[in-house]
Amino acid sequence: MTRPPRPPRVPLLSGELGWHVLLVTGLFLAAVMAVFHHARSRGGSVAHARTMAMNLVVVLEVCHLFFIRNLHGASIGWRTWRGTPVVWTVVGTVVLAQLAVTFLPVLQPVFGTQAISAADGQLLLIMAAVFLLALSPGLTGPARAGPSWDGDKGTTGSPAIPPGVGFNVQLAPVQ
Repeated sequence: MTRPPRPPRVPLLSGELGWHVLLVTGLFLAAVMAVFHHARSRGGSVAHARTMAMNLVVVLEVCHLFFIRNLHGASIGWRTWRGTPVVWTVVGTVVLAQLAVTFLPVLQPVFGTQAISAADGQLLLIMAAVFLLALSPGLTGPARAGPSWDGDKGTTGSPAIPPGVGFNVQLAPVQ
């Protein structure tokens, strides 16, 4: 809240943020499709595979939440654990709701889910750890020191992103 507002002519998505959105979308898609096909290839029902995929989406979203909250530092650390109590309340609520949808027999027919095994749960947590590693600054390039409104001419989050590349989502042409 101490940061000044974004100038009106600056794109909503910088090149760095646009590439981050594409990277996370690709990682989510690959992980969810992989876990769904893995469950089906082991002889699991569609309901079991769907439950695995749904649980993975929730786990990845929680991981991405912590990654984004600490974008300019470590995703896992003391600052994360001391984080906003509201975030922990919401994460706890989401986890309880996810467990209910997955394991409560009265909710399974409503959502078309099926209970998963402990080994399946471990697989989902391993995939979440791989997701966090794929997003870590050490693997995707140097982290930014802070926000920049200079048209993304500073350090980008990936060496593959040329400086000055941006996703301009404004409706009117930029003069």
